[in-house]
Amino acid sequence: MSMKWAQHLTLGAATVALAVALSACGSSNAADPAPGGGTGGSSSSTSSSDASFVQPTLVTLDPAYLAVTKQRLQSSNFADAELKPAWDTLKAAADKALTATPETVMNKKVAPPSGDMHDYISRGPYWWPNPATPDGKPYIRKDGQTNPDSKNPDYTDANRKGTMINAAQNLGLAYYFTGDAKYAKQAAEVIRTWFLKPETRMNPNLRFGQAIIGVVDGRGTGLIDMADMWRVIDSVALIAPSGELTNSEVTALRKWYSDFANWMVNSTTGHEENVWHNNHGSYYDAQLAAYYLFVGDRDSARRVIYDAQTRRVAAQIATTGKMYMELERTRPFHYSAYNLIALQLIARYAEQVNTADMPTAANDDSCAAFPQYRCKIDLWNLEIDARGIKRAIDYLSNVAATTAPANWEFKGTEETSYPLNELVPILLQAERAYKTGAYATVLRNYVDTDSKTKTSLDRLLWPLQ
Repeated sequence: MSMKWAQHLTLGAATVALAVALSACGSSNAADPAPGGGTGGSSSSTSSSDASFVQPTLVTLDPAYLAVTKQRLQSSNFADAELKPAWDTLKAAADKALTATPETVMNKKVAPPSGDMHDYISRGPYWWPNPATPDGKPYIRKDGQTNPDSKNPDYTDANRKGTMINAAQNLGLAYYFTGDAKYAKQAAEVIRTWFLKPETRMNPNLRFGQAIIGVVDGRGTGLIDMADMWRVIDSVALIAPSGELTNSEVTALRKWYSDFANWMVNSTTGHEENVWHNNHGSYYDAQLAAYYLFVGDRDSARRVIYDAQTRRVAAQIATTGKMYMELERTRPFHYSAYNLIALQLIARYAEQVNTADMPTAANDDSCAAFPQYRCKIDLWNLEIDARGIKRAIDYLSNVAATTAPANWEFKGTEETSYPLNELVPILLQAERAYKTGAYATVLRNYVDTDSKTKTSLDRLLWPLQ
């Protein structure tokens, strides 16, 4: 084990423990204020005995951009031409979630290797029975070809986890945009069922993520199953004004995320994922930074983000903007976009750990000794040896706008067309970051030739302005 990694383990264990204590006694959360102004809205459950409780606030979404969407929807009676397809899709999904029974890891029929049904389990999607052996073991890999059996709900939690995350976010957003408390009530129950109720909660680890039959019971790469968990965190902030989650429940949820972050940093499985130099490593950092921010541990979030400048951005993006670890896959456009989304998440979290009085230059005397704590981190505009996020955005958007899939030099064997919907969040957030108009042009003139992109939820999260 390297000294740097050992130091990171020590830091993670200590600061996660500190964050739990701080969240219980009123530490300052580094995230933006939740929609509605102030520091997240007052909960009806607040009393003098928990006056020091810190209300949950948005970690990933931008309250100013959500407010624009809310104003446009409400002022148009939810008929804004640009937002209506996405709104109709969101509302239909939220209404469906209102009557659905909340998901839980307890719904599978086969126990994980631990014997504990509270442990999450999934199977590697690209692994198939071995035709050369009578029992099909060990499974063999077919990159980009998803084995339908890997989603079988009888013995994997992957789909129900996705259903839970989508329900939590859709319900939270529907509450924020409409003010209808029924959405907040159900969102709280979805979150409570998956994370908090003793009889249905998931254990805060991923020991059995993306198992391979006949090979291994769980892998570090399984951590990517939780790439969208930030959506639950932000839903907690979105419904905070309703008081549907009590202060004690929010504190318990912070404890769950703190325990999960601690497991990520200190387990062998987590270490396996951390050392990947592709989208897996990027999502590891994006997850860890989000969890640290949620529990109020800004220092640990800053360390992850600071290291990501070299470990994720400079190490993965070429001067041309190409990300070769993703381009070698059978679905190169998809994986390039997927990695960019993770890097943009980290860039967003960098905004959250900066303060107004921090200098911007790493050679400033006030921050030269400890730049990870004293300098502003700007991943949107970072360039190390001409390598940066903007170059990767420009490369991929240019491919979509100018090159037919069949003519692309990296065309994939499992990708006959570009998944343009995956560019929507990338271009919308790029327009927010750079405000050039160029990314909005690519979106409207090229990406929106696929009508499905207009229903993307990201249209509501990062509206063009």
